[in-house]
Amino acid sequence: KVGNPTYNLRLSQRRADAVATALIEDFDIPASRVEAIGYGDTVPLIDEDSELAHETNRRVMASLSGEYSTTDMRWTIFTSE
Repeated sequence: KVGNPTYNLRLSQRRADAVATALIEDFDIPASRVEAIGYGDTVPLIDEDSELAHETNRRVMASLSGEYSTTDMRWTIFTSE
């Protein structure tokens, strides 16, 4: 894990907020249907100290649920920063 955990949590939230804003502004998804949650380093996909783990864990995940709470679409967006 690289960096200060508090900083990483804030960075994670900023990334999630940016994706939420894009969904609302660029794809006209109602804001009431969008929630941004940044987890920082608290929910890693790969829990180890390697470059691959660090790269893989820098991501934004988005789920879009339908009327019956089933997942219609799911995205994982990876960043290199």
